[in-house]
Amino acid sequence: MKQRSFRPLIGTAAVLASTASLYFGKAVAASPEAMAWLGSPADGGRVDRVITIDPSTRWVNVHANEVVRFVVHEPSGHDENFTWQFNGARSAFHLADIAPAGVIAEPIGVYVASDPMEGTFGSE
Repeated sequence: MKQRSFRPLIGTAAVLASTASLYFGKAVAASPEAMAWLGSPADGGRVDRVITIDPSTRWVNVHANEVVRFVVHEPSGHDENFTWQFNGARSAFHLADIAPAGVIAEPIGVYVASDPMEGTFGSE
């Protein structure tokens, strides 16, 4: 009986892992042009929703064009917050990529769904 090699599977896994690290990695937030792909900081004047981040949070779901204020509960009892408008082109990234430095310690995924208001004109 011929033994099968797992080398192709290992190579495929390595490619997938490196692609995921590029997709979710810090390299995206390296320049202002790259940050535009994630959206933009908002002044807090208009807030569509407030999302509370605590140690058990692993991901958040938002909509394109939504303005969200994130309130980050620190274990020490100190809260940090920031506001972001999801008007970029990326649909998944890490919250730490848009948060002020040092505010998000654990990896928390951000998943951006399409704007529910787009494409509704003229429908009955």
